[in-house]
Amino acid sequence: MTLIRQIATVAFAGAALLSVGAGISGADESHQVLYEVWGGPAATTDAVTYVGADVDVQQDTKVALPWSKSITSTYSIPVWNMNVQNTGSGALSCRITVDGVVKDEQIVNGFAEIASCAAMS
Repeated sequence: MTLIRQIATVAFAGAALLSVGAGISGADESHQVLYEVWGGPAATTDAVTYVGADVDVQQDTKVALPWSKSITSTYSIPVWNMNVQNTGSGALSCRITVDGVVKDEQIVNGFAEIASCAAMS
């Protein structure tokens, strides 16, 4: 894992846990969350980090693009997060859709660039 990825993962995990700890109100709402990552022909990544259904930090490794993960969570949390680092070149994009509505999308371009998406539920 590169130093940039380690720093980004630690920062992401800390921000996710702080937002989760501040906003869990119990099993009172259900949210359908779709995380997506895609890129140009030269874009690659080896991991996607995101907030899981149980409001825990998850990481899928050895991913192929395009990648997507659909989760259903019964927790009411204020923010859904994901980040992905481009280990190739060219454009890399992330998107978060909550309950059928696109909440955030980001495109980065170039080696080691990190796409970060966050969405309010």
